[in-house]
Amino acid sequence: QSRDRFHMPLVLSTVVLALMRQSSGPLNVAVSVVPWCNHSIRVRMNPGNFTSGGDAAVEWVSTARKDRLFCLSAACNLSESTSHYSESPLPFYGAPQGAASTATLWVWYSEERKDNFVAPDGLGPPDSSYKKVFANGNVLTAPRRVVESRPEALNVAPTASTTLSLSIYLNNATGHTYTTATPAGRAWAVANGYSLWKDDVGYVCTRHDCSAPPTPPLSPSILLRQPGAILEECTTESAAAAAGWTGEIQLGETVHSGDTPTMLAKVDSGNLEAIVWSNGTVEFRRHSDGAGLMRADGSFGPGSEGGYWGMGLNVSTDGESRVHGLGELEGTSQGHGCPIDGKQVGLPLARNNGTFSLATTKFHVSVPFITATTGYALLVNHPGAGTVTVDSQGQSSWDLASQKQLDFWVSTHSADAPVNGSARGQELHSHYVAATGHASPLPDQAALFWQSRLRYRTTDEAVAVAAKMGARNVSAGVFVIDFFNQRVNGDFEMNPVCYPDPRSLADAVRNHTGASLMVSLWPNVESSSYSHSTLAAAGCLVMGDVDASTQECRSLIWSRYVKPNYWDKGVEAFWLDETDFMKGPLSCGPADYCGRLWLTTWMELFADGTRSEGGQPLVLVRGWWPGAQRHGGVLWSSDIFSTFTELTAQVPEGIAASLSGVPYWSSDTGGFGCPTSPYNNTTPYMQELIARWYQFSALCPIMRTHGCRNGLAAPVPSNPPSACTIGQGPGGSCGENELWSFGATTEAILTKYVNFRNTIIAPYMRELAQNVTSFGAVTMRSLEFEFPEDSGCVGIKDQFLLGPKFLVAPVTIQGVTRRPVYFPNGARWASFWNPNDVVEGGVWQTVDAPIDVLPLYVRL
Repeated sequence: QSRDRFHMPLVLSTVVLALMRQSSGPLNVAVSVVPWCNHSIRVRMNPGNFTSGGDAAVEWVSTARKDRLFCLSAACNLSESTSHYSESPLPFYGAPQGAASTATLWVWYSEERKDNFVAPDGLGPPDSSYKKVFANGNVLTAPRRVVESRPEALNVAPTASTTLSLSIYLNNATGHTYTTATPAGRAWAVANGYSLWKDDVGYVCTRHDCSAPPTPPLSPSILLRQPGAILEECTTESAAAAAGWTGEIQLGETVHSGDTPTMLAKVDSGNLEAIVWSNGTVEFRRHSDGAGLMRADGSFGPGSEGGYWGMGLNVSTDGESRVHGLGELEGTSQGHGCPIDGKQVGLPLARNNGTFSLATTKFHVSVPFITATTGYALLVNHPGAGTVTVDSQGQSSWDLASQKQLDFWVSTHSADAPVNGSARGQELHSHYVAATGHASPLPDQAALFWQSRLRYRTTDEAVAVAAKMGARNVSAGVFVIDFFNQRVNGDFEMNPVCYPDPRSLADAVRNHTGASLMVSLWPNVESSSYSHSTLAAAGCLVMGDVDASTQECRSLIWSRYVKPNYWDKGVEAFWLDETDFMKGPLSCGPADYCGRLWLTTWMELFADGTRSEGGQPLVLVRGWWPGAQRHGGVLWSSDIFSTFTELTAQVPEGIAASLSGVPYWSSDTGGFGCPTSPYNNTTPYMQELIARWYQFSALCPIMRTHGCRNGLAAPVPSNPPSACTIGQGPGGSCGENELWSFGATTEAILTKYVNFRNTIIAPYMRELAQNVTSFGAVTMRSLEFEFPEDSGCVGIKDQFLLGPKFLVAPVTIQGVTRRPVYFPNGARWASFWNPNDVVEGGVWQTVDAPIDVLPLYVRL
């Protein structure tokens, strides 16, 4: 579960079908449809060389070995494909290569693993722990009464007039499976002489020799089992039904693909049903109301990289829906450097009528996860390059530059989810984290105010600021040392000339402010750095940067560099800057195929290392891939400009990030600015901007100030060593960015909101964070998400709710001291500043917002 992959729950059964698919000429495609967590289904489509379209097979996944896919077809070759990148934990094994007249079934049993491995045509077991227990219908040995666990796969090749039925029942609570077959009372003969047996009294067993009914049945040919346990005995249909079995999987009549699509299989996972049609379409429906949610079709062509497919996923719907998610999306094509004012804009929260890159850049953080207002969620497992287009109706077209399999996950809400409120939307996010991994618990200090700027050049500078904060009784949760804190990037230790004793620095910061120390680390490793030769020799570099995509490299970097030089010296949190670019080739393949996995493996290095020392990971990044939440990830919106235009854009960007499965988001409070900013700290423009930005940030999931200010550089020490003056700004530092840096009047406003954050919002965020970890709770919510039944909430992107309680209407326009606020229907709202001011929901009101007041309301 700690690996960066789709979080793999126990899955005991799936349906796999070999289908004909047209894409610039005939193309054969294998489709795997897998119940994947509650009310969710995962689909994978693989192009292959199938010689007999219309054949079908059932995939089973063993308890301990979750990385095997079996196909016991006479035309099946089980050589492993090269599709093995880490985000796809079930690599699709080779497609059938040619017909054969006979096939031999071998079953191997592992006493150590308590599971079986099935292989055709003499293929040996996966490792030495397995013993051969069953071969070609003959029992060889029966350790612990085990002969055969279940049909690891089943291939059906009926004639046009044959009707066969296979039902596999799943108990969602226990993970047991129970299988029945018809016609009853006799062996069910299928291809390769394999059979399912159902006797006259309803007992269900299996055997290989179909020439006659088993006398007695091979015992215990079990389909009812508990994960990881010794295999048990057959059961009856009535007993299984009484025990509450759910999740029926049916394999219906199988025919060759033709002009008229026919149903090949139906897979149920709770309230979600997937129907696989003979033309390759996978249709998703909801049981509780019969709603057709979406249809998915794959297409395949040349990829951008040799040896890879270019793949397309077309999602069509019958009705209209608004689509949310897809990441932060700042609405700019600028990919590097300091921001250009006006280029970063807040896009509409509904992604309809847009085309978006799936790659990630400095000002464009995309996440291939969407939810639709018709009640489904979709995650496309492609950590490479490509685009997605969403039309006005909410239909989406995904173009993947280079892939080996089309891999996506679909979910819907449960049948008993409440109709009103955010319960259904929240359920989709709960299913999403069940599939991709639950967020690491938020460290307590992360809910408090973070102090940062570009940059504290020496220990003396940092301690002086912390002491000044302490003298003003201002607390912080995190205190940040920005970049260029190493001699050169890749040393993986703080420059001893500038920071001679990191432990004393961390202790001083904590004593003055209560904050933990966070240090910025860039991933590039310069040739003159202390680690370069070691990491190069170990194969841990790519494009001059760290390649942490292997466990060996992660362990090496943590144990040899990060742990002794940072963690052991008091650094408890890490800022992984410059983490917003595609990188490759990695161990998994080229950048267009899996380049975004570079980020999550880099995060994993610090998260797993922190956990190994008993800590809670806290990792600040400016890129994201599903699963990053498991590594203590906090996303920030990069080096944005210090303007009201940019502040206005931050509100919908933060909401969109949260709706894309990013629980903890922040911006540079005040904007990053860059050295070219025309706004000096003491100008009225900057004073008003920083006050409004602090108000907004105080109600964000993370409140963090940072920036390159245009003002006086820190005076202590007045003459830092030259080794400490590299970087931006005069003398290697931009201007001050502390509460007192903008004049006394502004300082009073900023201090008010820092104290408000630390005393009121931080305890609430800690409570909300528990629900984030447990249930995937959305933190920064759109009004429509929380009140989907209120049409007045649709399209509002300059207000949000922090959790379910606080309604926030930040002022983001220069000179404004009054603003309109919409109060959602279905609740009553009291002003936080004046509890007697209560508003009934469903109305607009214009409220006062003087420079020191954030329009903020509490849900009653």
